[in-house]
Amino acid sequence: MLWECIWRKEEKGIWEESSSVLWWVVLIIVLFVLIGVSTLSSAYEFIGFQYRKARARSQLRQFDELMTKVGHGTITGTPLAPNEQVLRAVCR
Repeated sequence: MLWECIWRKEEKGIWEESSSVLWWVVLIIVLFVLIGVSTLSSAYEFIGFQYRKARARSQLRQFDELMTKVGHGTITGTPLAPNEQVLRAVCR
C-alpha cells in the first residue's frame, strides 16, 4: 500500500512536469510562428514599397519625356509653351 501511494505520487509528478514542459514547448512554437508572420509581413511591405517606388520613377520618367516632346512640338494638338506650369496644366 505504501508503494502504491509513492508510485502514484511519482506518476502524478511526472504528469505535472510533462504538462509544464508541454506548455513551454507550445509557447515557444507560438512565439516562433508570430515572429515568422511578422517577418513575412515586413518583407511583403518592403517589397511592395520598392515596387511602388520603381513605378513612381517610371511614371516620372514618362512624364518628363512627354514634357520634352510637348516642349519641342512633337505632339500635335497641344499648345507649345516653354513654361513648365502651363505644360503640366495642359497634360492634366
